[in-house]
Amino acid sequence: LGDIFTAIRNFIGLLTPFVIGAAIAFVLSTPCQKLETLLKRTKIGAFKKYRRGFSILFVYVALIFLITFIMVIIIPQLISSITVFGEQIPSMAESLNNWIASLPFVQNSGVDISKFLSENLLTVDRFVNMFDLNNLDKYVKSVANFGSTLFDVFMGIIISIYMLAGRKNIKRAFLRFCRAYMPKKHMSRITSYTKMIADFIKRYIGCQVLDSCIVFTLCLIVLSIMRTEYASVIALMIGAFNLIPYFGAIVAVFISALITLVTSGFMNAIVLVVVLIIVQQLDANLIQPRLVASSLAIKPLLVIFGVIIGGGLFGVLGMFIGVPTVALISNIVTDLVDKRNAAKSPADTADLHTADE
Repeated sequence: LGDIFTAIRNFIGLLTPFVIGAAIAFVLSTPCQKLETLLKRTKIGAFKKYRRGFSILFVYVALIFLITFIMVIIIPQLISSITVFGEQIPSMAESLNNWIASLPFVQNSGVDISKFLSENLLTVDRFVNMFDLNNLDKYVKSVANFGSTLFDVFMGIIISIYMLAGRKNIKRAFLRFCRAYMPKKHMSRITSYTKMIADFIKRYIGCQVLDSCIVFTLCLIVLSIMRTEYASVIALMIGAFNLIPYFGAIVAVFISALITLVTSGFMNAIVLVVVLIIVQQLDANLIQPRLVASSLAIKPLLVIFGVIIGGGLFGVLGMFIGVPTVALISNIVTDLVDKRNAAKSPADTADLHTADE
């Protein structure tokens, strides 16, 4: 069995470029379709005749330009800020240690909190000792895995181009397969749910990414005006955590306040928290309602369930994908239950009205 599972795992690993390519093609299919529709209306013969190829070309050129802009303009600034931030971690830890030890209730408790913190906080020496030369083979293997991942991403980009070019043939083949091996009465439901899943994922990803970019830009502008230390790092963290509904904003504000408390003092941390809460409220009450449709609204209980289950199974990545997955399953189950109840007689569903009352 061990050999069988190893063979299956290796085969799935070989399919990684196809999975990456399918994900890229899925995300870029919407802008390609809209651009293809625009080129269909143009009077330029070449654009109209080869509109699919030109639409794919324009979308990938725009994507390459965006990636280049991020790598040339944004990433160097982030690296510089993160480097300076990393150099300040020991002094920040010491300042946090001294601040906690100076609190009245800590001093009155009789507990030597300074000794406890100094023994448990991560210092530079402990950080350096984490890298053992005896584990050099593991580090080399990690670098090799990173190179393999880059190769898979590169191949995925190439595969995504072919998938976008032949997306109608792929869709037609899927429908033919379903029609051949599935009952006719289930065919319409399968196609309906497939379309609903694709539409939900596209809109959710688009809305969340756009909202996070807006929050990142607003925070970067506001924090730069306030001359907050490590403004770009804090703004990037808030924008990234904003992809997790509800919990992401709370965690990001808490970490940002802790960083500012150590680097700039208590009052600056309070001002930062107030400003970030205002930005989050503007996002929650003004920006998000215009971006997110009612069909994408996720109930708080589902968010908690998705974050806990997704994070427990897949770590940080699970926190991002757990919420939309749970919301999507909830929508499908709700739709199935509603159709089942609608097929029953009014007498069978009378207890539902009693429950509502």
